[in-house]
Amino acid sequence: MSIDPRTLQVPSQEQYDAYQRPMSPPPLPGRYLGKVPDTFTYEDHEGYLRVMLHPIELLDVEEGKDTRIGFERCSAKPRTMGRMAGTSRLTDFLLAAGIGKIESSEPDEWIAAIESTAGSTVEFFIDWDAYDSEAGAQLAGRYEDFPEDPEKPGEKLPYIPTEDGRKIPARARIRYYIRPR
Repeated sequence: MSIDPRTLQVPSQEQYDAYQRPMSPPPLPGRYLGKVPDTFTYEDHEGYLRVMLHPIELLDVEEGKDTRIGFERCSAKPRTMGRMAGTSRLTDFLLAAGIGKIESSEPDEWIAAIESTAGSTVEFFIDWDAYDSEAGAQLAGRYEDFPEDPEKPGEKLPYIPTEDGRKIPARARIRYYIRPR
């Protein structure tokens, strides 16, 4: 069966306007509540289960700021250094979502626990980062790494300017999860 492309809809002219729309800056670093998505994507992280949460909707953001965190990955791979050595980002997330200790090494039980968090609310601390995908380099890892905004003393620019004139936007990233008390 052949399709006549002349019978199909073409892009509207308003689509071109979207390219000129300014990107909302991320919210300032701090504690926020976020709504976990209803569906999850699972990945292999060096043999460990990893779940991607996309998007997490921020519930308590000031007007004019970005309201989503995208592509948050929580891996079961244990940390190897620091005070939190032996823990993982996945167990951090599950504890913040109110899921108690899982007494199993069966992947199905862990997946069921992850799936039970769909649509729930979690608390976390966010900070900014900037990654230049064209150069393959991390330009900033926290809010303090961004340049001062000359028009707003005491605030940071929501992007990192590059030598070739590009502006690499700041992204909100979850620094750590906060367990309910």
